[in-house]
Amino acid sequence: MKASRGIRGAVLAAAFMFAGLLVAGPASADMSEVPTSTVTGPIPATTDSYPFLATDIDLDKYG
Repeated sequence: MKASRGIRGAVLAAAFMFAGLLVAGPASADMSEVPTSTVTGPIPATTDSYPFLATDIDLDKYG
């Protein structure tokens, strides 16, 4: 009885995963029509700008 319950659970899980793939397939294909944005740069920094990962700590002192 326990073995059939385990097999039934595995078949049920596989069926749910297959159904999820069937539903997700068209949704991911629809994303291909979204245009890709164009980035121009470099973006000039001003005196009050903080570049990515900037810090006030002197990192050369720590190696």
